[in-house]
Amino acid sequence: MTYKLFLQYSWYYQIYTVSLLYDTCSLRIKDTGMSKTVEVIEYISGWKWDEDGGGSPMKLPVLKQEPVVMSHTKRYHNCLYLLSGLSRCAKTLMDYLSEEMNDSNIVYHTKESRKTFIDFVAEITQGKTVYADQSVKQAWAELSKSGLLIKRDTKATFKVHPKFFSKWHEKKRIDDIVAQISFNNKGVDNFKILPNKRLGL
Repeated sequence: MTYKLFLQYSWYYQIYTVSLLYDTCSLRIKDTGMSKTVEVIEYISGWKWDEDGGGSPMKLPVLKQEPVVMSHTKRYHNCLYLLSGLSRCAKTLMDYLSEEMNDSNIVYHTKESRKTFIDFVAEITQGKTVYADQSVKQAWAELSKSGLLIKRDTKATFKVHPKFFSKWHEKKRIDDIVAQISFNNKGVDNFKILPNKRLGL
């Protein structure tokens, strides 16, 4: 990841030396298998004199960059009561899966995927948190039992429930929730969407 990002930055600086029109850029980086969109904000943090050209000194800008990740997952305001009852490992796993899931909210529960999660947490915590494989298995069971994950027919395949997390636009999310309700209730139909309906809470 670091090497790819460095190449992008080097390329960007070459462009900047040719033209001052570029002040932001977009790039995609790979991080634990998931593509992330990053917007890079470049700004002038100060000035310096360049006296190495042999001629008159030139005042040059000192540039700094601030990468801002634009990729995101929506978490809806109806799952905090589920998240609050989870173990620490299960909460961390849920956050991880909500980022790692594909555009259809699909995630995979395999020995390899558990190891990837364990290694990821160990790396970002600098070894302070290292989960055992059995703890991660129990965390998957917690998330499935809570309804945050839905077991699919295909082996080792789960779906992050779109009621709680989604990367989709709202229409696709609602269509998927309708399909899930229909599946759970043996093909019920005549669904009606009531927009902006307030719950009597």
